[in-house]
Amino acid sequence: MTDKIITLTNVSASYQKVIVALQDISLSVRTGSIVALLGANGAGKTTTLKGISNLLKAESGAITSGSITFDGRDIKYENAYELVNAGLVQVLEGRRCFPHLSVEENLLAGAYAVGTSKLESIERLETIYDWLPRLKSRRYSLAGLTSGGEQQMLAIGRALISRPRVVLLDEPSMGLAPIIVKEIFEIVRTLNQETGTTFVLAEQNLNMALKYSDYGYVLENGQMVLEGLASELIARSDIHDFYLGGGITEK
Repeated sequence: MTDKIITLTNVSASYQKVIVALQDISLSVRTGSIVALLGANGAGKTTTLKGISNLLKAESGAITSGSITFDGRDIKYENAYELVNAGLVQVLEGRRCFPHLSVEENLLAGAYAVGTSKLESIERLETIYDWLPRLKSRRYSLAGLTSGGEQQMLAIGRALISRPRVVLLDEPSMGLAPIIVKEIFEIVRTLNQETGTTFVLAEQNLNMALKYSDYGYVLENGQMVLEGLASELIARSDIHDFYLGGGITEK
């Protein structure tokens, strides 16, 4: 076992064999860390996450070159469900809850996806409620009638109920009020510290992402343009000025 649980080496990707989305991306994620993928809309963050989780094919996309490893093994051609069973789960942008199912039914769907028994599913459900008590209070509510913040918590809880080793979290702050964004990031950090779960966050909210991350990568037009410790990146004005266009003022 390596201390780098995910490694991308010179990865390129395209959609419909025409649109180049990533060009020679290389990055690594250490076990038990929180890593931020930063960049403006269209920079390649989501494509990078879906390349790792092997969900690109669902959108007529593909990795065209390079290698992707998870815990030391090549996963570029593995199916997404195989990766979930191996402990690699993605929370998609927009939360993607089942709106006509209850909060609890949504959570149990995450357990059933990895073949968890009924008894174990119930045990895991209580663990999720301990971590995310707001979900317990809404357990019988239809997911579609909960708030955006609650749906984001639900999406994270649905991923965690499978007991993943790595969670790929795409734009967790999207469409949420600043106070809720802070709560979501606090939850991520707590889960990371208490369970050792590795998180990879794709985010446009630069300061918030770096505040809660250990390491960061900046993408621009599908290329890696900067990387470093989060504490060092957050102090660099050129990230705002050149890569993210400024305008992010979250403290």
